Order: sequence, then structure tokens, then C-alpha cells
Amino acid sequence: SPYGITASYSAYVMVNSIERGESAWKKIKEANQFNKSAADGYEYILVSATVKIDTVDRDEAININMYDFDAYSSSFAKYDDVYVVTPEPEISGKAFAGGYQTGNIVVQVKKDDPNPLLCYGADYNGAGGIWFKLSK
Repeated sequence: SPYGITASYSAYVMVNSIERGESAWKKIKEANQFNKSAADGYEYILVSATVKIDTVDRDEAININMYDFDAYSSSFAKYDDVYVVTPEPEISGKAFAGGYQTGNIVVQVKKDDPNPLLCYGADYNGAGGIWFKLSK
């Protein structure tokens, strides 16, 4: 379960779209003029994702947000979290079983990483989760 979740649940996660590099940066910069460009040698990836809660072990809403997602390199090294104002709609909210949240997530990866990965719902040790390729 992601951080702070007290209920056990299952979810379906779908990546709707991926934008990398200059087109992602343009949208991130438009979201907030104070967003900083990616670190030297890195670039942003803007991801639209949907998280649908399938089952919950008790009658409780599951909190869904961008911090449930982590980016990893092609060699499975975790990238640092990035703190920018995310272009709307940011993935954020609660959902009961059968409900969902759709929105954007921003991650930062090395420019020369050909196949970065995105993971939803891994625990603080990196175990578990639902994995996606962020390459087109």
C-alpha cells in the first residue's frame, strides 16, 4: 500500500499520455512561471494517468495523488522526486471502490535514459506497485 494507507485495496492504473522534453517543459512552465527548468542533464516527463480503485477491504476512500508515483531509470535506480506546480488537472483526490481519479504527474529523468519507468503504489522500500514504461 502507498504511504499512510490503512485499508488494503486493489487498483487499475492506466497511463493515458506521455510527453517528454521540450513539449513537457512548455506545459510545466505555463502552469507556473516560477517552475524551474529540469536539472542539468535531465528533462521532465508529463504523464496523464487514471487510477481506478477496484476493491477496498473496508468502506473507506483511498487517497490518490502524484506522490503515489515514482520514476525509475532503465536500470531500476529511483529518480528523486521533483517539486513543481503540475499542469492542471493534477492527479489528486479520493475514490471509493469503483471510483477513479485522472490527472497529471511530473517526473524528472536523465535526458539520455531511453526507457525510464513509472511505478504506482510501491511501499517505502520500493516493493510492490504497478509498473509502466515511459518510452513511446
